[in-house]
Amino acid sequence: MLECRSLATFYDAAQILFNVSFDLQKGRAACLLGRNGVGKTTCLKTIMGLTPPAAGSVTFCGRNITGFPAYRVAQQGIGYVPEERRIFPDLSVEDNLLIAEKDNPEGIKWNLAKSYEVFPPLYEFRNRQGGYLSGGQQQMLTIARTLMGQPSLLLIDEPTEGLSPIVVRTLEEAIIGLKQEGLTMLLAAQDMHFAHHVADEVHVMNRGSIVYSGTVDQAKAEADKVLAHLAV
Repeated sequence: MLECRSLATFYDAAQILFNVSFDLQKGRAACLLGRNGVGKTTCLKTIMGLTPPAAGSVTFCGRNITGFPAYRVAQQGIGYVPEERRIFPDLSVEDNLLIAEKDNPEGIKWNLAKSYEVFPPLYEFRNRQGGYLSGGQQQMLTIARTLMGQPSLLLIDEPTEGLSPIVVRTLEEAIIGLKQEGLTMLLAAQDMHFAHHVADEVHVMNRGSIVYSGTVDQAKAEADKVLAHLAV
């Protein structure tokens, strides 16, 4: 479904991504794993068209989308959940969801009822303004709002950052449920245990490059090697 080949991305004169290549098959979940500042967010933004690559290519469902602006990438069926969430703080939970609603017969059928089923706190606080939600509730809202656009591929940046273990577990269960329904996902995270719980495969990044790739089972069996990359 997604093919990234030899991506090189710059911010002004500073190169952030170096020769990043990986594939993601339909219905799978992959995790870009690594410390802060290693290029995970830039990789997601490059795929989404927010920071176009200087070299390399991004292919989605057989179509080369390299250099597409973000709105055209979204039109192809890719949804992006940014780390900073970017909800509308003055709108209610329900209005935040409805404003992103889109009909797409090829995507997962996502609507208000499904949002509330997967994330029960959103129903409880459906009339509350987004700015008055907790961090975990805002994260749930951001994911649900993105899914209201019916994407077939979901990019999620640092979904558990700064959240309590209880909320992290809730998000894990929701992400696992989405994967079981056939949604393809690429997540960026620092927590190896989170990656083990939700992903089928991991790509460890360091200094803008992928330094390890494998299935979750392989990563568990080679935990010392993975941890050595994460500690560098």
